[in-house]
Parts: sequence; structure tokens; C-alpha cells
Amino acid sequence: MPRIISDNFPLLREKGENGCPANIVFQDGAEFHLFSGGIISAEKIKRQAEQVAAEISADFSRPLIIQVLEGARMFCSLVCSFLDNTKNTKNTEKFYERAEIKVVSYSGTRSGDRKIITPLIDNKGRKLHNLKQYDVVVIDDLIDAGDTMVWLMDNYLPRFQPRSLSAAFMLEKDRKRSPRVNKFIATSHVIRGLPAADEWLVGFGLDLSLGSRDNSIHLFRKLPEVYAFNRDIEERLFKEYCDNPLFFVKQMKGYISED
Repeated sequence: MPRIISDNFPLLREKGENGCPANIVFQDGAEFHLFSGGIISAEKIKRQAEQVAAEISADFSRPLIIQVLEGARMFCSLVCSFLDNTKNTKNTEKFYERAEIKVVSYSGTRSGDRKIITPLIDNKGRKLHNLKQYDVVVIDDLIDAGDTMVWLMDNYLPRFQPRSLSAAFMLEKDRKRSPRVNKFIATSHVIRGLPAADEWLVGFGLDLSLGSRDNSIHLFRKLPEVYAFNRDIEERLFKEYCDNPLFFVKQMKGYISED
């Protein structure tokens, strides 16, 4: 995949910006690009969030916006910022509520193995049990294979008896999906994401996690654009962090987020 050099993707330049290098230098002196290309600019993400907010405002009088996992926080917050500036025709005040849930799937096991790691809670941390009064809109950073999202929409959230169920995405990977997922996209109320290459995407919530489950760091999550991570250095990057963490963190500190 060719590298795209433009003002929309500053981190593809040799020095990057704001202390974020375009390349990484390993302790043996070898230097590699961190990213193989620019995928989605900050301006396109902003327009997508504005479109999602406009559709939510037009279609629902009392929506509950549910953020899925930490990766969706930046996009969900951007959507909500547009909702905050939208005057609903039935209410001049804030007309939506916000909640979040964390669900993980397990690779290498049978289809349908999912685990709720944080239950459905509102923005004050209170566990929710009934959603009869809400039009629920699930917001996620991207739809990849889509199986976990379909499980969430078809199996888990209906237990809360929402008035309606919809989903909205920042990005949508260009890849093959199961017939069940394709049917879900075609027949459900889904606000489609921006089309993106089937690459390892990082930025604007999407991250690369290094280390163990209990002791890990997250890279690239807070970038204002979305990039394709250079998968040619994947194994070497993991090894460098494990073998030389101080050297690694000093060089990559601009990319590290605590959450």
C-alpha cells in the first residue's frame, strides 16, 4: 500500500508533529515507518459525526446513545457534541441520554462466545435494567467482521426492551462478512461508516495494544486522523517493547494513552 503524503496526514512526514515520530528507530539502529498510509482525515471524521448526529436528531425524540468499548469514545463524544448544538423540534433542551457497555469476543472458540466486561451503565455509572422509554442508538468506531455487533443488537440489548434499536459507525472496513452480518446491515437501521481499507487501523480511538492483559500500553488512540499501521514491523515492535521498554517509551511517548 503506497504511503500518502499530504497535509491531511502529517504523521506520514519524516518528523511528524507534536512529538509524534513518523518512523521508529530500534536499538539495533534499524529504522522503519510506523504507518503504511493515511486512511481517513480528521475533516472526514468530523463530517461523518455531524451526519450521524443529524440522522439521530431527525429520527428520534428521546435517543439513548450507547458507546461500545473505549475505542468508540472519541467518535461518540464528537457525535454528542453535534447533538448538543442541535435544537430538537420537540425540545429545546438536551434531548438524549448517554450510556456505555464493554463486550469482548473470544477468537478460536465457537461463534457466539461473548463476555460482557462492563454492564450497561449510564453516564453517572448507574446500571441500567430497562430501556422501554428509549430509542437506542449503538455507536462504535468501526464495523469489521461485525459478529459481536450483531450479537449485541440481536441477542443482548433486546433483553432491555428498547423502543427501537439502531447502530451507527465511524468506519466500515472493506472486507467479506458472514451472511448473518450482511443481513443485519441490509435490514436493520444502520448508519453506515466511512469506507476504509481492510488494514490494521489506528487513530481516533483505534489503538495498538502492547504488553500483557494486566500490564499493557495503548498506542495511537488519540490521533486526530486514522492511519494504516505498518504490519511489517508488528512482531518487532512487540519484541522491542518487551526487551527495551524504557528506550521504547521514551521514543513513543507522544503516542501512548493511559486508558
